[in-house]
Amino acid sequence: MFRNLNSSVSFSIKGFIYFMTDRNRSIITVGYTDNLYKTVNIYRNTAELFVDENKKSMRLVYFEQYDNEVLLKKRCDELQRLTKAQRERIIRTVNPNWNDLSIKITSNEIIDLSILNIQSGKLIEPLR
Repeated sequence: MFRNLNSSVSFSIKGFIYFMTDRNRSIITVGYTDNLYKTVNIYRNTAELFVDENKKSMRLVYFEQYDNEVLLKKRCDELQRLTKAQRERIIRTVNPNWNDLSIKITSNEIIDLSILNIQSGKLIEPLR
């Protein structure tokens, strides 16, 4: 995922951990990707991946950005082990209204949640 196929040397690119949820917030899916825009579109357009019949209602409610693949995978493992209540608490720290953050991303531009945290006066501490 983070390797240049034309070179034997690894290089650093953006990677993302994301939380996707359905319209009822009954599930919170945690995953990681190197292309957040594409991943959101896959979630919305691939019906067989979801329990919820209304696939268009899948929302990106939280994400973190990493330049280091090792840290990304370690953090993703931490987040996947959390209970639903713990995941909800993380989401509410930066997105209290559970707004769909995918409307703020394009294929070339990803917003930085740390900017949102500073503007809202809230900081996210990594889990320990």
